[in-house]
Order: sequence, then structure tokens, then C-alpha cells
Amino acid sequence: MKNITFEAKGFTLLEALLSLGILSFILAASFHFFHLSRKHFLQLKRQEEIHLSLRVALDKITRELLTEGINLRQAVSLHLITPLEITTNSILIRSGEEKIKPKTDLVAGQTLIKLNWPRKISSKRSLLFHDHQKGEIKKLRQINRNSILLASPLLHSYQKDLTAIILLREIKIFFDSAKNQLRIKFNTSSPQPLAENLKAASFSFEEKTNLLKIKLISADQKDRPLETIIFLKNKALRGKIFAQEVGQCP
Repeated sequence: MKNITFEAKGFTLLEALLSLGILSFILAASFHFFHLSRKHFLQLKRQEEIHLSLRVALDKITRELLTEGINLRQAVSLHLITPLEITTNSILIRSGEEKIKPKTDLVAGQTLIKLNWPRKISSKRSLLFHDHQKGEIKKLRQINRNSILLASPLLHSYQKDLTAIILLREIKIFFDSAKNQLRIKFNTSSPQPLAENLKAASFSFEEKTNLLKIKLISADQKDRPLETIIFLKNKALRGKIFAQEVGQCP
């Protein structure tokens, strides 16, 4: 009986080169797919970061709008101050940060007032003085331990029991087209970025409905603007109260 033997054959050079070529193609395709996937992921991540930063800015604006007009009801009724001013590219929000009574009666022409303010404040701030019939806004010049010095004399006299002294808080939110930023400014401090790399930001207010529309357009997502509509409840409530008071007048 004959023994049958098989001769082991390896890959030919052509087969080896063909295998290497196929493997190289698969690896190249895999790396290309990975690169595209990574690029797409980074784009989505960037878009999400932009959307989140704009959303944070809108949330900040909404919170600040909730402070509009606080402690200023009487002053508004006397037409001493406007709590909210809106233009196409800015919002100005005013409120009463703190309210205190004077120690003594105040007289017209007075600049030095005995007063213990409950905390340390900047000498660049403004104070609102008013009673039930009149009032005025004065800038501070100096703050001492037991007194304050006004930058200009009082125009009116006030009885201490009928008078309120209010520390004004002013916030300005505006679009800086030169820096492509939405910026926020507290009182007399320097403006700080609220949202960056913006193509545009706009504000529009509907008086009848008390609705404020805010539109932010990112320079990286020009075709996907972020918009929101905010109901200005403080302004609406103030208008309702004033209307009721007018209706009750004989």
C-alpha cells in the first residue's frame, strides 16, 4: 500500500501582497471612519456647549428680570424712576437693593446725613429719597461710619417717619457688537461677558401683553438662533395695581 503525502504550500507573493493590500484598505477605512466620527462628535459637543452657554445667559437674564421694580413701587408712582428700559440691543433693570429709614428729619440743601448703613457699600452708588408726595435720586460721594455725604444737596425736605432711603441696584445687559459679546454690568462695575462669540442679540417688548422676546444668534450657528419669550410679571402686576388705584380715586 502506497503512502500518500501532501506537500505543504505557503502563500504566494501575490497572495501575500493582496492580503496586505486588503488589510491596509480596511485599516485606512477604519481610521477614516474613526476620524469622521470623532470630528462629528466634537462638532456636536461644540454645538451643545454653545447652546448651553446661550441657555445659561437666558436663565441669568430671566433671574435678573425677577428683581425689576423691587422696593420701587412708590417711587414709580411718583414718576421718580423707571424700573425697566428696553431697546433693540439692551435691557436696563432697576430695583431697590436695600431700604432704610433716616435717623432725623432731612432738610433741603443738606448733604451730610447721619445714617448707619447695614453693610459696606461703594461710594459710587446712588440713593433714592422719597416720601408719599415727592422724592429724588442722589449720588453718594463718601461713606463714613455713622454718616453719608451726598454728591449734591437735597432738593426737598423730608420727615423721618414718612421717608424711605433706598439703595438703588442697576443692571444693564447689552450686546457689544465690537466684541461679539452679550455683556452684563452691575451698578458702576465694569461690564462682564454673559455670552461670547455672538453674531447678534436682540430684544423686543410687547407693551400690551408684557412679553419680552430675546433672540441670540451664535456666530458658529447662524442658522439656529436661540429664542425665548419672558412674561414680565413684576411690570404686569405693577400696572394692575396702579390701574386699581386710579379706579379708586374719586
